[in-house]
Amino acid sequence: MRAVGRVFATMIGFLAAIATAAAFFVAVKVGVEPASAETAGWFWGQFALYGGLTAAVVGSMAFVPAVILALVTEVLGIRSVIVHAGAWGLMGLAAATAFGGLQAGDTTLEADGSILMATGFVAGLVYWVVAGRNAGLMPAEPPPRRLDGSVKAPETGASKTGAPDRAA
Repeated sequence: MRAVGRVFATMIGFLAAIATAAAFFVAVKVGVEPASAETAGWFWGQFALYGGLTAAVVGSMAFVPAVILALVTEVLGIRSVIVHAGAWGLMGLAAATAFGGLQAGDTTLEADGSILMATGFVAGLVYWVVAGRNAGLMPAEPPPRRLDGSVKAPETGASKTGAPDRAA
């Protein structure tokens, strides 16, 4: 049953990461403030349109590497934020080296490596928050508890008097 829940968590995490990556990328490239109050509606409409198109492109490019990353981290139980953010950042860097710049008609929207890598880091952080911090098919073992509910202290090798045990 946990595996089914992990599949859903992974899908929701992927969608959240892609949406955040698209919004971050568009915000970095065009900004988040309209030029004037009269053009605010037009600006936010274009922002939403470009964000949706960017999400479609990023999602299609990142799908296979993200599935491989999710399988590896789930099977091995890797919960590190550094692993998730770093792997997504490397996906962004791979996209930057593969495509260099995105061209649309007479306008060139340069997507340099630092922006795409930062976008990947942000997406990896969001993925970790939603799905990665609980990765693994087996849940983390809780600390041992006593019958009264308190947490049992780990064994240290000391005797009941507090003096260290001596080998005879």
